[in-house]
Amino acid sequence: FKQARYSDAAADFRAALDLDSGSVMDLANLGLCHKFLGEIEPARDYLREALRLDPNLDFARTHLAEIDGD
Repeated sequence: FKQARYSDAAADFRAALDLDSGSVMDLANLGLCHKFLGEIEPARDYLREALRLDPNLDFARTHLAEIDGD
């Protein structure tokens, strides 16, 4: 993720979610991968789910607001 290899990182976050589907950080990071890949709908879905599980996840809220144009 830090090397901006978002497709590879997304695959890793999906694998982590296969092990723990409620991992808030993996959901949020997968959302960011989709955002940076220009895949807006899945990005929105993953970020919203992360925020549903942890409403205090400020970075996810910030990125979701950017997507939504707020």
